[in-house]
Amino acid sequence: MQFKQLSCLLAGIAASAGIAGAPAPEKDFRLPEETFFRQNTDFRDNRRVFAWYMVCIGPYNGGWDAPVEEYKKQIRMAQSMGIDGFGLDVMRPNRQYKEAIAKIFQAARELDSGFKLFFKFDYGSRDYEEQVADMVALLKQYGQDKCYEQYQGKPLAGYYGVDLVIEENPSKSVKWWRDKVAPALKAANLDIFFVPTTFVQARKGGRQEAVDASVAEWGDLAQGMSIWQIQTSPFGGGLQLLERQAQA
Repeated sequence: MQFKQLSCLLAGIAASAGIAGAPAPEKDFRLPEETFFRQNTDFRDNRRVFAWYMVCIGPYNGGWDAPVEEYKKQIRMAQSMGIDGFGLDVMRPNRQYKEAIAKIFQAARELDSGFKLFFKFDYGSRDYEEQVADMVALLKQYGQDKCYEQYQGKPLAGYYGVDLVIEENPSKSVKWWRDKVAPALKAANLDIFFVPTTFVQARKGGRQEAVDASVAEWGDLAQGMSIWQIQTSPFGGGLQLLERQAQA
């Protein structure tokens, strides 16, 4: 009887030791069903929600060198929060960005969970020819990918602060897009749904006349407009101003 009890005890210790010695399962960062971060999405009215994704930072584990599996974890976490996709912030036309972009698209394809991606260009350099070439190359490579977000049959694309990219002058910036970027996209047979992120409204206090002027200046070059921080700034009301202008 004592031997049997001892055998059971040793078996229990061995099992515990085996569990302790095994590698812990990796977290995939998915949130529980009940969580502070899961927002009520009843207001969406079939609208999709995208998170701004800084490609230069990358996943928690590995940064630039993170494997595809780490990008999958971030996608799963985002979807558990009710996020439909990432707007990929692209700041440099270098190898690290290209490799990271390739991995996040691979992750979305392999998960095949309906998660979408699109480009939000945000170049820090002032090499404008290089910018145009990189935008064209990325849109040609990924614009028709099954995981790339399409709106009205066109690849969605944005550009952060594009209205101040040329000498912080809105008119010169619009002219640059019209004279340099639009022809390059057309030559590559790229017909995008362009939604620039503009700063002028914020600098002018988020007033309706500032929104109207910005929309009018971009004209047919832009199919929509994105606001950065006005909604939560002291000025407030940026999204409502744009929606009122769109309905006018």
